[in-house]
Amino acid sequence: ILINDLRTLVWCANLANLELHPFLHRVPHIDRPDQITFDLDPGEGTDLIDCADIALLLREVLAGRKLQSFPKVSGSKGMQIAVPQNTPGVTYEDSGAFAKALAMHITKAHPSRVVWEMAKEKRVGKIFVDWSQNSDFKTTVGVYSLRAKRAFPFVSMPVTWDEVETMTTERRVED
Repeated sequence: ILINDLRTLVWCANLANLELHPFLHRVPHIDRPDQITFDLDPGEGTDLIDCADIALLLREVLAGRKLQSFPKVSGSKGMQIAVPQNTPGVTYEDSGAFAKALAMHITKAHPSRVVWEMAKEKRVGKIFVDWSQNSDFKTTVGVYSLRAKRAFPFVSMPVTWDEVETMTTERRVED
């Protein structure tokens, strides 16, 4: 569906559509992503704050390439980093290859903390940087969507980079 007016949004709410999962493109250009997404998923033995540490590393790499990035908590276990993409002619193939290369780069730089490969057994004690979301058939949970995974729902919501830094600083102080 295309949610582009209040009536359609109310219709979704009426159907109890708690989780909205938009694509990375917008109508009418469904073949061109307008953002690149990195989904930071904590493996067994890691948590959201470990994701925040890796998000800060990812932000640094992106900034080195003069790319702006915006973090959000997923409302599930991890974080997502959105990178606006407004270069004309960039395809999902281009953005997917870039995301995979960046995930591999950060894994190589921090192999004890990060993994880019999807195999669950490789994720133990590490943060999985899911680059595969950058496909024309994949979606990512929308901002302010409720996550219906627990009796008490969490929310996918944007956070500031200052908040991400505070999360990691507070853990270091506690340790």
